[in-house]
Amino acid sequence: VKHTSRDSSVGSRSGALHATAMSHRCSFGGVVAAAAVACSLIAAPAFAAAAEEAPSASSWSRWVAAGETASIEGRRSEDLGRLSWRLQDGPWGYDYIELNGAWTGAGTDLCAHPNYATWFGFSTSSRYEALDPSSGQLSCADAGAEVDFSAASCPAGFGPSSRFACDFRATQDSIRDCASTQALYQEHHTRCISDDGSRASRYSSSLPGEWSGNWANFPCAPESSNWPGYGVGTWIDCTNKRKSVVLKVTLCPAF
Repeated sequence: VKHTSRDSSVGSRSGALHATAMSHRCSFGGVVAAAAVACSLIAAPAFAAAAEEAPSASSWSRWVAAGETASIEGRRSEDLGRLSWRLQDGPWGYDYIELNGAWTGAGTDLCAHPNYATWFGFSTSSRYEALDPSSGQLSCADAGAEVDFSAASCPAGFGPSSRFACDFRATQDSIRDCASTQALYQEHHTRCISDDGSRASRYSSSLPGEWSGNWANFPCAPESSNWPGYGVGTWIDCTNKRKSVVLKVTLCPAF
């Protein structure tokens, strides 16, 4: 798995990024940060990989072997708005999490609300979580999200390419239809992770807040004429409470 980062407003002040690599297919049910004003401080980023990680083109150059959980310390200077990765011997395209703010690494704040944006396609399943640094438990009401993708379930009419294991061949027109086959596939395979560990297509918390009802992914563009009007974003509770978190990202190949 290759990990790179791009622009995002993240704030984290200590620790490392944790990654876990798995040698078998995964089914998913990461970690978060704590912050200044409306920020979360990401104390320890970690990556867990299902295959060996290729060297990063920017930011952290880190290989994560299958079955390994790697805590990644240090700062990054490129691709600050995303966390991106690819499989070493897989397609060249990167799967990623949109951080929606610039995050420079462990020990700095993320002042934004991450989400998935998988409308181009995918080569991995993944999960990201905000974890309490002391207990290792989910740290806030909207603590994470996951996408449970597989090449075998790639929608009819789409398939592998040199870029992705399942390439949606996205265009500006195709992403503007929330009822399309590929949009519905992403919607049905994305889950929001609440503080009690429950999964659902949208957030529903025992502590209602502005995150309630949100999606964690953009299966289609919000400019779509049939956009359902949902909010998109995670960690709103984390940043509002200025939580310090461990950001954990778990990856599995989709084929």
